[in-house]
Amino acid sequence: MEPAAADLLAALSSPRSGAGLHARFSAYLQPFSQYLLAANPSNPTPPPKRMTTPDAATVRPLAKRFLPFLCSALQILSSNPSSAADELLEIYGLVLDCLAAISACLVGKPYSVLLQRVHFLRCLESRGHYARAEAEAAATLDALRCTLSPTTALGAASLLPEPAGVAGEDPEITTLAVELTVRLANCASNGKVKEAAPYQRLLVLVVQLRPWLRILTEESSRKYLTLLVNALSRCAIFLVAESSFFNQKLVHKFCVVTLEECEKPQMIDHLPAVAHMICSSVVLSWRGSTHLLLGVLKTAVSHVKDYSPKAVNEFLEFVAYFFWSFVSKNRNVHAGASELLSQGGYFSEVSAPVASVLHLYATVLHFSTQQIESEDQLTMTVNFLKNEKNLQTLNTALDTLARIFCVNNGKSKQRDSLGKYVSRPPDAGHPDKRHTYSYSQSHEHIYFVAYLDSLEFLCEILLLQHTNVIWENFSKGKTIPNLGNMTCVLMALDQFIDSSFIAYSCTKRSEEEKERLRKQRATLLKSLVAAFKISFVTNE
Repeated sequence: MEPAAADLLAALSSPRSGAGLHARFSAYLQPFSQYLLAANPSNPTPPPKRMTTPDAATVRPLAKRFLPFLCSALQILSSNPSSAADELLEIYGLVLDCLAAISACLVGKPYSVLLQRVHFLRCLESRGHYARAEAEAAATLDALRCTLSPTTALGAASLLPEPAGVAGEDPEITTLAVELTVRLANCASNGKVKEAAPYQRLLVLVVQLRPWLRILTEESSRKYLTLLVNALSRCAIFLVAESSFFNQKLVHKFCVVTLEECEKPQMIDHLPAVAHMICSSVVLSWRGSTHLLLGVLKTAVSHVKDYSPKAVNEFLEFVAYFFWSFVSKNRNVHAGASELLSQGGYFSEVSAPVASVLHLYATVLHFSTQQIESEDQLTMTVNFLKNEKNLQTLNTALDTLARIFCVNNGKSKQRDSLGKYVSRPPDAGHPDKRHTYSYSQSHEHIYFVAYLDSLEFLCEILLLQHTNVIWENFSKGKTIPNLGNMTCVLMALDQFIDSSFIAYSCTKRSEEEKERLRKQRATLLKSLVAAFKISFVTNE
C-alpha cells in the first residue's frame, strides 16, 4: 500500500480524525473525479441519480491501485461510532462512490457495493441530513433496480422488479430493499415533508416489496416487517396530523396500506397500537376524519380474534380511547361505530370477557344513538326499559364480568394493580385463588382497567341520563312503565362503584393510572347518587 494511503488510514483511525481529512482523501482519490458526482451531506438539493458505472476495462487500473485502500477505509468507517460526524460522512460517501465506480471489476454479487450504503444512510439520517439521505436512498434504489433488470424496460411506476432468477432467491436483496424503503419513510416523516411525491413513492414500493418479503425466513420476515411497519406508521401519523396539507385520498390510502402490513400474521399484534396512534392524530375538523376513523376502527375490530393476550388489552384500550374521544363529538362516527358493533358477528369468536366488554360498548352506542335522534327524553327512557333483548344482553355481560373479576354485592376482593392481575370466575375454580386470568378455552387475558373503562362509559354516557329522567318523573308522581328493569341499571352502577373502590385501594398504581382515577371521580360521585335514587325508587 502506498505511504500516502497508509497515512490516510492511520488518520482515519485516530480518535481525533476530522477537520481537513476530507480534503486529503479527495486529493488522494482525485483519479476518480471524472466518475464521481459532487456530494455534500448537507446539500439541500443533491443529485437524484449517480453517473453510469464505467466498463471494467476502463477502471481496472484504478481498481488495482485503490481497492485495498478503499476496502480498509470502508471497514474503519463502518465500525467507527463517530463516523456520523459530518467530516467523516463526506469521506464515507466519497469512498462508497469510488467503490461504485470500480464495481464492474469486483468479484461477487453485482449489488454488493449497494449493500454497503445502508449504514451510510443510517448515519446521514442520524445527523438530520434528511434531504441528502432521501436522495442517496432513491439513487441506491434506482441502481438496484437497474442491476436486477439491466436489459428489461420497466414501467415508470416500477421501482422494484419481481423476484426472478438467482437474485430472486437472495434474501440480501430483500433486506436492502426494506432498508431503503425504511430510510425513505423516515426521511419523509422526520423531515416533515409536506409534498405528496415521497409518500406516493412509498405506496408503490410497499406493494412491490411484498413478493420479495416471501423469500425471507420467518424470523427475518418478522424483523424486517417490524422495521417497515414502524416506519410506515410514523409516516401515516404525520400525514394524518398534517392532513390539511395533503389530498384526502392519499392520507386515507396510506393509512390503509399501513394497516394492511399490520394485518399480516407476524405483525397482527402491532395493529391495535398503530390504530390507536393514527386515530389520536386525527383532527376532527378535517373533512376525511369520519371516513378514516371508522375505517381504522373496523380494521381493528375485525381482527380481535387474532390478537395475543397483550394485544387484546391494547385493543380494548384503543376501543375505550376511541369511544371516549370521538363518539360524543361526531354524530357520524357515533352512528357508524354503533352500526359496526351492532353487527356483533365477531362476539362468538372471542372469549367471554372480551365479548362482554364489547357488549357494554355496543349497548351504550345503540341506545345513545336513538337518544340523539329523539328530543323526548322520557320516551327514550321508556323505550330503553322495555327493550328486553338488549337489557338481557347487558345483564348477561355484566354478570359475566362480575364473576370474572369477583365484583359481587360489595364483596369484591382487593387486588394489587389494575393490570394483569385478575381472578378466575367461581365456576372455573376456587373463587379465592389469585392468578392470571384464564377463561374457558381462551388464552386471552383482560386487564381490570379494561373492565373499569367500559363500566364508566356505560354509566356516564347512558345510565346516568336515564336515572335522572326517572327520578325527575318519580318526583312529580308520574308512573314509569317497566320500572322493574331498572335493577339492571342498578347492577351496572353498583359494579362501577365497587370496581372504582377496588381501583382506589390498589397498592401498585402508575402515575398515569392515578391521574385516570382522579378524572373519574366526577362520574363516580354521580353514580353513587344515581344508585341511591334508583334504590329509593325501586325499593331494591
